[in-house]
Amino acid sequence: MRDTKRQIVRCAFYDQTTMQKQFEKMASEGWLIDKISAYFWTYKKIKPTNLHITVTYFPSASEFDPGPSEKQQMMEEFAARDGWKLLTRWGQIQVFCNESEDPTPIETDPVTQVNTIWRAMKKNLIPSHLMILALCLYQLVFNGYRLFTDMVDFLSTPYLMSSIPLWVLLLLAEINELITCFRWHRKAKPAAENGIFLPVKTNRFITFALILSCLVVLFNTLQLPSGFRTFSLIWMAVILSIIVIANLLKRLLKQNGASKSTNYTLTILLIIVMTFVFLGILTAYILRNGVNDGRTPVDSYERNGWTFEIYDEPMPLYVEDLMEIGDSTWSRERNKHNETFLLSRSEYRQDHVQGGPEGLKDLSYTIVDIKLPFLYDTVKQAMLNERQDEVHGDVIFIDHYEPIDATLWEASAAYQLHWSDSILDTYLICWENRIVEIKFYWDPTPEQIAIVVDKLKN
Repeated sequence: MRDTKRQIVRCAFYDQTTMQKQFEKMASEGWLIDKISAYFWTYKKIKPTNLHITVTYFPSASEFDPGPSEKQQMMEEFAARDGWKLLTRWGQIQVFCNESEDPTPIETDPVTQVNTIWRAMKKNLIPSHLMILALCLYQLVFNGYRLFTDMVDFLSTPYLMSSIPLWVLLLLAEINELITCFRWHRKAKPAAENGIFLPVKTNRFITFALILSCLVVLFNTLQLPSGFRTFSLIWMAVILSIIVIANLLKRLLKQNGASKSTNYTLTILLIIVMTFVFLGILTAYILRNGVNDGRTPVDSYERNGWTFEIYDEPMPLYVEDLMEIGDSTWSRERNKHNETFLLSRSEYRQDHVQGGPEGLKDLSYTIVDIKLPFLYDTVKQAMLNERQDEVHGDVIFIDHYEPIDATLWEASAAYQLHWSDSILDTYLICWENRIVEIKFYWDPTPEQIAIVVDKLKN
């Protein structure tokens, strides 16, 4: 039979009422709280007992303290006189139990109790929530910029598209938590002056938001191509390892009596060093070996001192559909395929490697399927906006699409790329629910355009 049991933390650290009720309930079932942390409550097996359990706060305490301060020891001695036994402490929290039927409370002054909790909040809780709030705002601005500048890639990539609602959820959770703290203090302070203590009530929203965020991150990671998925999981394992090692160092320093400042400095320094070391190792590995994107090359070739891989992947349109290629070697690639419930985006290219008749050219195209009709015009405009003229002083660098006759393409609209002082054979073709950007590297004939329509329109 197990002698210990763990539970995920079920409330905020300042919700002493919820903690006390949970710890008393577990004691009546034969499990006494033994350790607490940011993530877990650990219990040890006992004989089922009806205990009074109270949670108190000591704002000046820290996880890095080598032991309880003199004031903490004095408080524990006073509590012991009334039958309160210290069960565990973690940072600012101390947990006591009492076997008496009607014990004298450790804290009897509501004003002092409210001030103590508020000081504990201001020291650790509120600053940490403000930091996470700032991170959420930064991520929303960063991802909003990516959405604005590269809408098609963003809306067709699951882990990118889910990032905005994810960060919005966390932002709302943090705002909600901060409002809860300040609202409680505003109400609890006058109530305490009238002799009434108002306990803080846990808001489940932030717990739900954090758990959902972790699940979304894990789900998106598992959807990545094999190489990127492996890299992401390794990096998660690295972060977890850093946290575990840092906590072990902190505990070791505490056991050896290191001062609070020494423990804090060395622990933070270790985290920084390990982060840079692991990041450097992973970066060096990627630069040397690359990241496997799940595709398997069939061969390779060298050109101008560089080695290139050859692929033979299925494509909806091949160069050989458009012209005679003879006995030649090609690399056929689907470079990227991303899909969400809004869009799917696939990139294809066929590169001539060697052999065949003169005049063989490469071919590349991107197919975007819009699954929700109301997004069509927005996506179309975003793809047109990817090409923008640049103005530098009196000089204009031409780079934009201009409309052309869409009849040959059997499309609702068609555009051709104007770049510098040339008109390139790059086209943006708009069919129903599908937009294709295609680059020929040659001037396509009407017959070739008809084949493109037949292969790509549907």
